[in-house]
Amino acid sequence: MKKAVLLILTISCIVFAALAGASAPQKTAWILLPDTEMRAEPSYVADVVYVCTQNAEVTVIGEPVEVDGISWQKISFNNAKVGYVPQDHIYYTAQSVTEKIRVVKITPEKMGVLVPIYKTLDDVVAAGELSDGDKVVLLETKADYGDYSLVEYNGENFFVESKYLTDTLTLNQKIAVIISAAIIGIIVCIVTILLLSRKKNLNK
Repeated sequence: MKKAVLLILTISCIVFAALAGASAPQKTAWILLPDTEMRAEPSYVADVVYVCTQNAEVTVIGEPVEVDGISWQKISFNNAKVGYVPQDHIYYTAQSVTEKIRVVKITPEKMGVLVPIYKTLDDVVAAGELSDGDKVVLLETKADYGDYSLVEYNGENFFVESKYLTDTLTLNQKIAVIISAAIIGIIVCIVTILLLSRKKNLNK
């Protein structure tokens, strides 16, 4: 009798667990960047399990894991590939990631200063630096990057502070316009003075 009761309880627990697992909602996300590498472990030195295309649908597994200051999210692709990607490489809306694409220019706040660009928002060390006037492709998305924008430069995607982007005149161009205007103003003044002097001499 006890064995029968124990067997029934065991079967009930197994069925309940199966039903609970089946009814538990799965969190769906989409890959934010092109050619996103899914790693076997939450580390950039871990083996690449799979390379996901932009906007690929994935299933989020568990909570993010922070390793060396980078937040990694475990995901599953097509119920076949399982691995980790940086959390800021996925987004949670089914709408297309890229709404607009336009070319903008880099404009630092001071002359001679280079603007750092980063591969991920968690990076502390810049992946490179851009100069005043360098052109990048601004990828306007529905994702919120705070003070940063997602851009494409030389075929790769980077993050750069939004304040360093412009679709009008860069800092150097503004300075050049001011200097040109000043030179033109000086020339006009000199020509005006010479004309007035000549007119005065002719009237004598």
